[in-house]
Amino acid sequence: TNIDDEIISHLSKFIENHKTLKLLDLSHNNITDKGALILAKSLKENSTLTELNMGNNDIYQQGVAALKKISNEKSFKLKWKSPILLSPADLESLPESSLV
Repeated sequence: TNIDDEIISHLSKFIENHKTLKLLDLSHNNITDKGALILAKSLKENSTLTELNMGNNDIYQQGVAALKKISNEKSFKLKWKSPILLSPADLESLPESSLV
């Protein structure tokens, strides 16, 4: 797949308004912090998601923090099937529980 930030911006309304979406697997794409922030904003309006997989994207601290915050607020499971791209400094600044 080749979902990037532009496609995420188009999908955001669908994600906001979908009434039965439970699992969203966006792993192995080209989503960056910009797309993660757009996604986090759209997830504020979604009340059905139970699991989000974001592994193998180009998401760093800002995107991880935004997605982690919304996953805590909305109580859905945030998964990274593979290591995310964080520098050692980024990892030190995140709480241990941030990487599920």
